[in-house]
This record gives sequence, structure tokens and C-alpha cells, in this order.
Amino acid sequence: MCIRDRLGTVRIGKLDGVSGDPVAGATLRLTGPGGYDETFTSTTSLIEIPDVRVGDVYKRQFRGSPGRR
Repeated sequence: MCIRDRLGTVRIGKLDGVSGDPVAGATLRLTGPGGYDETFTSTTSLIEIPDVRVGDVYKRQFRGSPGRR
């Protein structure tokens, strides 16, 4: 079995720069191997995404949380 055939869990979220706490309302996009491409809205806890293929995974924020810069 190739390492890239393995699956893992990814945890994503938007964190406050001061407290480190998760912040709700940011739109996040996660892309990765095998054409993985999903969009999520952050919550007040980290989002767990199971069964993502091991490899390079990228997170990008589309829109910030309401009321934040």
C-alpha cells in the first residue's frame, strides 16, 4: 500500500489571533489529492473531515467571519 492511498482526518477552522479560540462564520475551502475539493463555513469548534487521502492538503479562506477584519 502506498502512503498516498492511506486516509486520515483533517481538522480545520478559523482561529482568533489573540485567544486561539475557533471563530464562526468564515468560509473555508479545503483541496487535496485525488480531486478533493470542499467548502465549509467555520463554527465555534474545529470541523473534522474524516477519510481524506494522505498528501498535500490546502486550506484557503474565501470570506472572513462577520464583524471581523
